[in-house]
Formats: sequence, C-alpha cells, structure tokens
Amino acid sequence: MKLITQISLFLVFIVLNFSLNAQAGKLEGSALRLKFSGVSGFYLSDWEKRNQDFNLVYSRVIESNWQDQNRATGTRVGADYYAALKDPLFTHLLFGAAISDLKGSFPTARASDVRVEALNYKGYTRQTEFTFGVVISVFQEFRVIPKFVHRSIDQSLTTNKTILIAEGSDFAFIRGKEEYRGRDSSGYFGLALEYDLTPNLSFYFDSLLFNNVLFLSSGKYSVSGSAEGYLVSGGRVGVSNRIDDSTGNYKISGNRFSIGSSLKISDSIRLFVSAERDTIFTQISSPFGTNLVIASLLTSRTVTATTDTINKTLAENLMYTQKQKFESSLIQIGISKDINL
Repeated sequence: MKLITQISLFLVFIVLNFSLNAQAGKLEGSALRLKFSGVSGFYLSDWEKRNQDFNLVYSRVIESNWQDQNRATGTRVGADYYAALKDPLFTHLLFGAAISDLKGSFPTARASDVRVEALNYKGYTRQTEFTFGVVISVFQEFRVIPKFVHRSIDQSLTTNKTILIAEGSDFAFIRGKEEYRGRDSSGYFGLALEYDLTPNLSFYFDSLLFNNVLFLSSGKYSVSGSAEGYLVSGGRVGVSNRIDDSTGNYKISGNRFSIGSSLKISDSIRLFVSAERDTIFTQISSPFGTNLVIASLLTSRTVTATTDTINKTLAENLMYTQKQKFESSLIQIGISKDINL
C-alpha cells in the first residue's frame, strides 16, 4: 500500500512539475489550435561575459557579475493548423506560428581605483517561429512529429548609468545610457513525441536539434552609448559629451528541449505546463567600434575632441569574437483552444 501511494505521488509530481505542452493531444480531423501561456524561470544573457572581458581590457574597469540573473518572465502566443491527411500513418500536416517574449533585469556595477559606475540592464528577448511538420501515428496512442522551424531572435539590453570619477583634485559626475542589440534567424530541424496516457492526458517531448537547415545564420549586432556630465580639473569647470558605437556580424546556434503533458478539460480546451531548456550560442565577427569625446572648458571657452577608433576596434576583435552563451530555463503554464475545421 505504501509503494502504491509513493508511485501515485510521483505521477502527480510529474504532471504538475514536468509540464503540460499545448501541442500535445490527438486530433481526428483538421483543426486550428490557439495557444496562450505565461513563462517564468532563469535567463542568462550572452552579453554578461562579453562586457566583462571588454571593459577589463579596454576601459580597465572591473564589471561585477550581473545580479538577479535567475529571474525571467514573459508570455507566448501561437497558432497551429493541423491539416488532416487521409492516411493511417501520416495523419496530419502541421503549420504553426508563435511569438514569445522574455524579460529580465540585471543590476551590476563597474569599478576601478578612480572610477565607479552603477548600472541596471533591462533585458528583452523576442523569438518568432514558423513551423512546418508532419504528424506520424506510429500506433494509436503514440505520435512522432518531425518538423522544420524557422526561428528569429531579437535580443536587446538597455541601461542607464551613473559614473563618478575622482583622481587627485580632478572630479567628474557623468550620466548616460547604453544599448545592446543582437538579431539573427536560422532554420532548425526539430522532433516531437506525443503519447496519450489516457484519452484526456497526454505526455509530450519537443526539441530543436540542428540549426542552419535551409536558412543559414547571418545576423547583425549593434552597441550604442552616450554620456554627458560635468568635469572639475585644476579649478576649471567643463562639460563632457561622449558617443560610443559598435557594429558587426552576429550568428546563433544551439538547441532547445522541453518535456510536458496536456490535460483535456473539455472537448476543445486543454491546460498545459511545460519545462524547457533553451541554449543559444552566439558568435560575433568583424566588429568595428568607434567613439567620440568632446570636452569644453567653460572658464577658458576651449573645446577639444578626441577619438579612439583603432584601439576600440582592436579590443572588440579580441574580446567580442569569443563564443558566448544565451541560456534560459523556464516553466510554462497556459491554455489552448481547438477549433475544428
């Protein structure tokens, strides 16, 4: 009796914690499946290590590890059309589209012996997917779905910053902002498995396994920044303005896995929960960085302009071109609605 109770609790744990996915569930004819869900979990940006390395080499400041990086929330909406085929093995063609948004916040700081910066990155990632696949009914309760997925990723990070500089009798108070953006798309080969444990409860496994299928990864990134503030040097007061910019190629690779099940609560409505791990490797190539600093002394009415394009580009080619990882671990909870056609 005790063993039966333990097994029952284990099955309940699986249903509650290892998800219900909206794509699971057998269909008899052609149907449109609408999906909406919320996601929550972990979100790590590929720009954390890239910025830490670059700022240490170029700006000679140490950027601390990004805090609160375990927190991420977002939403997903999608629609799948299952076109029925009059074949007992190949039962449906699958056409799908989905949009997912993910947000995170990453407070951090930069420091050197004469400089302190306070920042709070606001992260936003949007993924857009278009799917084409075929449903293969291996036997009545078990289905295999090979598919092609075109996935586009648009990631951005923005932050305001406050900079304090003190060296001897010189002092500066500067405020500014930074924005990072990476965009790319690629074709993926995916595979899904569905198993009906009961007529109302289905378990599901989904994956994106290989990229650069039909569509090659070939994106772009951009980094922009601006800052302005007041300087006090040798008893003279001045104003400083700085502009930074960087562009280059941005490519993605990686894979995604999720496991789950769906619970049918009516003839057309299902509840679902899913556990997902998404790993995206990003690679920057051919970065080109520029900057411009304009300082004007109010007391003497003199203006100076300096740039450091060569050194900045060399530092970016050294540090930006290292492969980095964007990673999310999420729990998804939502609802789907089937419309028979």
